[in-house]
Amino acid sequence: MSLLSLALLNAALSMFIAAPLLSYGGDIGPIQIFQFASHFLALNLALCFVLFIVSLPFHRTLKYFGFICYSLLQIFLFIDVRVYELFHFHVNPLVWNTITTEDFSDSVILGHSTLLSFFLRTASIFLAEVVFVKVSINAQGILEKRLKIAIVLTCLLIITADKVIYAFGNVYNAHSVTRASRLYPLYQPLKADKFIRRLFKLQIKEEDDLKPSSKANLLNYPKNPLVMRKDRPFHYPNIVMIVVEGLRYDMLDPETMPNLWKFSRENITFRNHYSGGNGSRTGVFSLLYGLQGTYWHSFLIERKSPVLIDSLLSLHYNFKVLSATGLNYPEFRKTAFARIPGSIDDKHSAKGCDRDRIITEKFFDFLSGPDSASPFFSFLFFNAPHQPYDYPKDFEKFTPLSDKEINYAKEMNAANIDPLKNRYKNSLYFDDSLFGMIFSTLKQKDLLKNTIVIITGDHGEEFYEQGSFGHTSSFDDYQTKVVFVMHMPGMKKTQINRLTSHLDVVPTLMKELGYANPISDYSQGIPLLDRARHPYVFAAGWDRLCLIDENVKIVFGTEAYRNLFEVLNSTDYKTAPEAERILKQKKDQLLDVLTKMSEFYR
Repeated sequence: MSLLSLALLNAALSMFIAAPLLSYGGDIGPIQIFQFASHFLALNLALCFVLFIVSLPFHRTLKYFGFICYSLLQIFLFIDVRVYELFHFHVNPLVWNTITTEDFSDSVILGHSTLLSFFLRTASIFLAEVVFVKVSINAQGILEKRLKIAIVLTCLLIITADKVIYAFGNVYNAHSVTRASRLYPLYQPLKADKFIRRLFKLQIKEEDDLKPSSKANLLNYPKNPLVMRKDRPFHYPNIVMIVVEGLRYDMLDPETMPNLWKFSRENITFRNHYSGGNGSRTGVFSLLYGLQGTYWHSFLIERKSPVLIDSLLSLHYNFKVLSATGLNYPEFRKTAFARIPGSIDDKHSAKGCDRDRIITEKFFDFLSGPDSASPFFSFLFFNAPHQPYDYPKDFEKFTPLSDKEINYAKEMNAANIDPLKNRYKNSLYFDDSLFGMIFSTLKQKDLLKNTIVIITGDHGEEFYEQGSFGHTSSFDDYQTKVVFVMHMPGMKKTQINRLTSHLDVVPTLMKELGYANPISDYSQGIPLLDRARHPYVFAAGWDRLCLIDENVKIVFGTEAYRNLFEVLNSTDYKTAPEAERILKQKKDQLLDVLTKMSEFYR
C-alpha cells in the first residue's frame, strides 16, 4: 500500500471537513488558503510518517493501521470543527471530560438530529477511508520511486513556505496571517522575529508593530459600545497600580514588608485573592483586561488594547508605565499598552534591583511634573523578587543565604531551599522600602484623597512547600494566591475574606469611572467592593486553566495537545478523593467555564 497516496487523499478530505474554519479568519485570500492547505497537508503527512515507523514490523497489517488511524483523525477534525463553531476554541480535555462525564445529558441535550448527523458523517468518513485504502493499494505499483520523492519534496517545500510566511507575518504584524495559529487545530507557528530582522536588516516602525486589526478579527470585545452613567463622577480619580513580581499572599507581614503591612492596616486588604495566572503573562493580562488568561493568545494576535486603557484614553488621562523589566517579553507592549507606547519607560542602563529603585525615582519625577488638570494612570512593575532575587547588601535581613547565582543543575528540594527563599524575602524587604517612599510621597502631595492605589503580585512564588519551585509549574496557593491591598478614597479600613480575583479589578475601576454597561460587556469579574460572591475563580497558564473554589482546584489543558485533567484539594494540592463525584457536582460550573472561554469571540 502507498502510504503517501493515503496521506494525500486524506489531506484533501481534511481540508473539506475543516473548510468552515476559513470563514472565521476575516480575510480570505491566496495566502490564507495556502496556509490552510499547507497545515492540513502537514497534519496528514505527519500521521503518514508515524504510521510508516510503527508499521515496519507489521507490514502486512499496514492497510488496517492506515484505515483506523486516518478514520480517527478525520472524525477528530469533524468534532473539532463543530466545537470551534460553537465555542471558538478547539477540542481540549475539558470538552472531552464534559462530553464523557456521567449525567452530562442532564445539562446539555444533544438531540436525536445531532446524534443522527454525527452517525451519518462518521459512516461517510469510514466509507471514504475504505475507498482511500483501496486506491492506495492500487497506487503502490503505479507511483515510481522518483515521483514519490518529488512529491514528498514538494510537500515539504509547501510546508516550509507556510512556516516562513507565518514568521514574516509575525514580524510585520499581519493579523490575517498570524490568526492561523488560533484557527487551525494543532497548528505549530514559527516565530523568529529577532533572526529575521537581523538577517534582512528590517526596520519595523513601532506603530506598525502595535497596530490593531482594522478588519474582521477573532474577538468580540467589548460586546457593546461603552456608555456613561448620568451620575458619573465630576472629578475622575488618579489610578496607581503597583505590581510586584511573585508577591505571594503570605509575604504580607510586619517582618518582611513592614511598610506595606502598615499601609494595609490603614486601607482595604483582600485576604483570599488570586491572580488570574501562575505566570506574568496571564497574571497581568487578567489584572488589566478583567478576562481569564485563555484569551491571551488571541488578544496578542489582534494587538487588542484593554477596555480599561481605551476608556482612560477617552477620558483624557495622562499615562506613565514604569517597568523594571522589558515589556516586549512578555508582550505587554503589544497587548495591554499597545495604544500608549510613548508612555512606557522600561529601558534602563542599570541591572538587577537598581531598576526597581530607578522606576521609583522616575515615578516621583512624573508626580513632580507640570501640573495638569487631567487625572493620571500609573503602572509600576517591580522585578527584584524574580529569580535570582536581587537586593542591596543593606537589606540582607533574612539568613542563611544561598549564592546569588542560582545553580539550577544541582539538586534543589525542600531540604535545602530555605537559603534561596531568604534571598526572595530580602528582595521583597528591599522593594517594601521603596513602597514606603511611594506612600509617603503620595501623602505629602495630598494625592491619596483622589487616588486609587492598588498593590499586588502578578503571581506567587513557590519554594517546594507543595512540591514545586518558582512559578508557572503549579496552580497551588503559593503560585496563584497573592497579596492585594487597595486604597480607595473615602473608604474605611477593612479586611475582606471572601474569594476575589485579578479579574475583579477592571469592573471595580470601570464602576468608579462611571460606566453604565453591564460588566459582562467587557469583563468576567465582579467589582471588589460589591457583596456578590464568586463561586469560583480562574488561574491560567500557557496551555492550562485552573478552576479554584474554597475546596478544590480543577486543572485541565486548554489545547488539544495538552492531555491533562486533574481534581486536586485546595489545601495541599494533592489528588482529591472521589474525583468523579466532585466532577458530577461541578458539571454546571464546568459548562459555565466553556461559556466563559468563548463569550468574547465572534
